Amino acid sequence: MKAELATITSKGQVTVPAAIRKALNLKQGTRVRFILDADGVLRISVPKYTTIEDLRGAAGTLKHPKPWRQVLEEAREDGIHLDDHDDDTAH
Repeated sequence: MKAELATITSKGQVTVPAAIRKALNLKQGTRVRFILDADGVLRISVPKYTTIEDLRGAAGTLKHPKPWRQVLEEAREDGIHLDDHDDDTAH
C-alpha cells in the first residue's frame, strides 16, 4: 500500500503526488473517480469508460440494435454520467 500526503488549495484542488500519478499512469486530462466508502475511506479509481462516447465499439455490434433511449437509461443505471444534450432525438 502506498500512502502520500497532499494539501488542498483554497480552490479545493489537490495535486496528486508524483508517485501516485506514476503508479496509476495519470496524465493531464485523465479523469478520476472519487469513491467515499461508508466508513469514511476515500478511494480513487481511473474509470475505463467515463462517457457514453467511450463505450462506442466496446461491445461489438448488436444483432438487434437498442433504441437510443434504452442505451441512455442503461448507461445511467451503470453510473455513466451523460451530458445534458444527450437525448433520443440526436441519434
